[in-house]
Formats: sequence, structure tokens, C-alpha cells
Amino acid sequence: MLAQPPETMECYCLRWSAYIINGHGGNEQLRTITQNPNQGLPYVKESISCAILGNYNAKVDKDFILKRENWWKSTLKTRIPLGYNQK
Repeated sequence: MLAQPPETMECYCLRWSAYIINGHGGNEQLRTITQNPNQGLPYVKESISCAILGNYNAKVDKDFILKRENWWKSTLKTRIPLGYNQK
């Protein structure tokens, strides 16, 4: 396995540490679940998973990255009502 450059790992950590800490990382749908007394953070930790589907360095155009992210959301059907993404 190839080692990731430190700046890549730092970006991953920054991006996903909020999800690990509070269970929602700012996502409104997940925030609703974490605040629900019948579900909460334990439910999110047990029921929600994620995967890194692409890795781009800081030199890649932001619009390209956003288009790719949207392609994955469409392909995996992660938008409401089937998933937790609003856009």
C-alpha cells in the first residue's frame, strides 16, 4: 500500500473529524438524527458508513472535484429521499 502525503491525510482528517466527533459534520439530515432521542449519536455510529471514492490534490480544479462528487451522489443515490445529501 502506498503511503499518502501528509497534506492529503491532513485534509481527510479535517474533513471527517467533525463527523466522528458529532455524528453529523454539519449535514442537516444527520444532525436531525443525532438530536433525535430515539436515535442519537450511537445510532449514527452503528448505522452510517462512509468511503473515500476519490483522491485529488490541491492542484485539481475545484469545479472538477465538485462535479465528480455530484456524479458519485447521483450514481450511489445518496440524495434525499434515499440518502442524507440535500444537494
